[in-house]
Amino acid sequence: MEPYSYSMIYPMVGLGVMAVFMLILGLRGLLTKRPFLISARWMFLAFMVAFLPPAVRNILSPSPHPFRSSYQLLEWLPLLMILVVSVLFWIQMKGYLAFGVTEKSFRDGLLAALEELQLPFEESLSSIHLTSIEVHLQVAVQSWVGSGQIKVKKGRHGSLLKKIVQAMNGHFRTSCVETNIIACASFVIVGILALAMVMALMVLRDLFEASP
Repeated sequence: MEPYSYSMIYPMVGLGVMAVFMLILGLRGLLTKRPFLISARWMFLAFMVAFLPPAVRNILSPSPHPFRSSYQLLEWLPLLMILVVSVLFWIQMKGYLAFGVTEKSFRDGLLAALEELQLPFEESLSSIHLTSIEVHLQVAVQSWVGSGQIKVKKGRHGSLLKKIVQAMNGHFRTSCVETNIIACASFVIVGILALAMVMALMVLRDLFEASP
């Protein structure tokens, strides 16, 4: 396989994995018509898979250039930028992301989960104070697009948050709740576009291999 054709595999793999991930998220909301929560770190992994392969490609399969030695740093810059952004993204993407929610359905699901787990709480504008264990849950909902986030404000209580999210998902599966599928529909559109780009790259690769 020619080097140029081989190097096209990297973006195809990244786009393909991202497309599958987006389609799974989007179709889950569209087909079930129910809100759901997933770990925010899954979004981080999708970001890494989508954008890391092209940067690695530039290093493993550099394009020939008469002054390549002068441009070696430029070949490493995309990878370094992605790594820096990934660290910031990892810090920010804590907790769980909700899709298909409205402000009311998210709040109802959270309060139902806390009652199920018998966790007394005090509610404020953007946080929930679990009074029995002195834990603050930070919540944010973008009702217009149908997404939200929940995370522990401070401290290490990942196992507790996981139980709360599991109870919220259980509530969404078994109760009649409001939904907003704009985010899910957007994921499906992005997934279809990414698949189209993968197929276009495959066609270009075949044309390149067939050319004399």
